[in-house]
Amino acid sequence: MKAREVVILMLVVGLMGASAHSFPPKRTDKGYVDAISKGADTWIELSVVDDEGVPVEGAEVKAIFSFRGGFRHVQCETGSDGNASIHGKTTGDEIVFMIGKHGYYGSQIKTSYLRFGENRPVEDGKWQPWGESRKVILRKIKNPVGLRQSDLSLMVPDTNAWFGVDLECGDWVKPHGKGVVVDCEVRVTWDGCSPYRCKLCKTDIRFTGPFSGAYDVKNVEESNMPFPYEAQTNVVYCQIFEYYDRKDGRKLRESLRPNFSRVARVRCVVSESGELLKANYCGLRCIEASPGDGKAILGLTSVFNPTPNDTNLEAK
Repeated sequence: MKAREVVILMLVVGLMGASAHSFPPKRTDKGYVDAISKGADTWIELSVVDDEGVPVEGAEVKAIFSFRGGFRHVQCETGSDGNASIHGKTTGDEIVFMIGKHGYYGSQIKTSYLRFGENRPVEDGKWQPWGESRKVILRKIKNPVGLRQSDLSLMVPDTNAWFGVDLECGDWVKPHGKGVVVDCEVRVTWDGCSPYRCKLCKTDIRFTGPFSGAYDVKNVEESNMPFPYEAQTNVVYCQIFEYYDRKDGRKLRESLRPNFSRVARVRCVVSESGELLKANYCGLRCIEASPGDGKAILGLTSVFNPTPNDTNLEAK
C-alpha cells in the first residue's frame, strides 16, 4: 500500500473513531422506543429560591409537557420549603416550567430529554433520573425606577475612527447624532463587505477619564429580569473592551461572555485630591457593530440612571 493511501486510510479511521465518540448510538431498546412514541412518566422536584437562596413559599408553578400531537399541563404551588413535585408524561420533547408569585419577577426554565447527546434511559416506563432535582431562582421586585432606556441600531459614521456615544440619549454625539456628552467612544474596523461576504468586523470600546469604565456581571438566565439590580462601586472598572462580529471569515458574535451583562460608570467628577465625587451608572446589554448594506451598524441596548451617584439599575 502506498504511503498516500495509508495516510488517507488513517484519516478515515480517525474520523470514524471521532464520530463514534461524538454521536450517541441509536437507541433501539423497547422501553426507549415506547417512550418517544407513546410517552413515559416523569417526576421532577423543583426547588424555588430567591436571590439569597431562601426558599419561596406559595410560588405558582405551571408545567407544559410537549407530547406527540399536543401538550399536557400541570399546575401546583411550592410548599414552605420552596419545593414543588411535578409529575407528568412526555415523549421526551420540550418541557417548560413557568414560575411566578406576586412581588417577584417571573422565571422560566426549559428542558428536553431528546437533547442531542443526552440519550436518557427509560426504566419501567419512567424517564430517568426518576425524581430529578432542578433549582430555579425567583427574583424579588425591589425598587424599580425610571431609567433612560435605549434599544437602537445606529449607522456607524465611518470605520477606523473613534466616535463618541451618549448613553443617556442612546445616540452618537453631535454632529453625528443628538448626543451631547461622550460617555464612551467606539471604533469599528470593517472590511466593507456585505454580511454574507464579510471576513472582518470588530468593535473597540473605550472609556476615558479617571474612575470611568465598566465590568461584567453574570445574568440570572431564567428570570424575566435577568440583569443586575444595581452597580457595584467597589469593583474594578475596566476601560477598554473589544468585540468581534466576524474574524477571519468566521461569525463569532462574541459581544459579551455568554449570559453576562456590562455595568458602566460614566460622567465622573473627581475632586482636586483625586476622590470620586459624582458619577452616573449604566447597564449595557449590547453595544456591538455588525456589517450592513454599505454601512456598519452599531446595536445599542442599555439603561441609564440619570440621577448622579444612584447605583440603581432596576428599570420600571
